[in-house]
Formats: sequence, structure tokens, C-alpha cells
Amino acid sequence: MRRTLLLAGSAVLFATAVSSLAGTGTPASAAPTTVTFGLTAMSEPFVVPTGVTSVHFELCGASGATNGVSLGGGGARVTGSLAVTPGETLLVTVGGKGAGQTGGFNGGGSGPTWRPARGVAGGGATDIRGAGGSLAARIRVAGGGGVGAEDGPPAVLAG
Repeated sequence: MRRTLLLAGSAVLFATAVSSLAGTGTPASAAPTTVTFGLTAMSEPFVVPTGVTSVHFELCGASGATNGVSLGGGGARVTGSLAVTPGETLLVTVGGKGAGQTGGFNGGGSGPTWRPARGVAGGGATDIRGAGGSLAARIRVAGGGGVGAEDGPPAVLAG
């Protein structure tokens, strides 16, 4: 069994061009191209190469923060294939790990403010977006890990 610990989000796209063998009309596949994206705190373009009509992807959302008392959740892992058009531009946005009370890049939730020493922020999502690059243009999403908090002893309130 293989286990991988992901502290930040990541995205991998695999593209294979299909052409026909000279004079035979038989489709032949070129060697697959692998493109790996890491956290840059911005969306990065991927232009679909000539002859490519499908990409296989692996998206990993970023994990939530950890502070010794609380553990944020792990990010989701989403894999699949996506029909594309040669020349089409996809935008890949990689989520960032939550840090302390600050949510990770691309939508990580903030940690609880009522007792910061006992809570941590969530990780950001990793996604593939279509034209325009807005949240509404998301095609596939791997959610970031959740906020973590520990319930400590009850607070004493003076009346």
C-alpha cells in the first residue's frame, strides 16, 4: 500500500496526442506529456496541445494547518479524464496549506478566533477552470482540508 502525505495542494495533467500512422489511417498515440503544477498563489494556464482531445488529471487539495493541539483535515484527491479541444486554455489553481489562523490560498477557511491557541485554519482547494477563470468556471475541484479545533476547559464567566 502506497501512502502519500500532501502538505500543499498539487495538480498533475497527462495529455496524449493522437495522430494517424502515415498512410494507414490507423490512430497512433504519441508519448504522454505530464505537466505538474505546484502552489504559486495564482492560476496558471495550460494550453491543450495540438492533437490532444482528452487529459487525465490528478488534483490534490491542500491540508489544514496543525499546531500541536489541533489538526486540520487532509485535502481531497480527485482523479479523472476531461474532454478538451486542441488550443483550449485551462486554468489550474493549486490550493495552499492553512497556516495558523490564516486559511490557505484558494478558499481555505480561517481558524476559530474565539480561542486561537486551540484551533487552526483549513487548506485551499485545487481546481481546473475553463474560460474566464472565475469560481463559476470551475470544471473539477479537489476540496481543501477542514479547519481543526479542540474544545478546551469551559471558560469561567464572571456574573
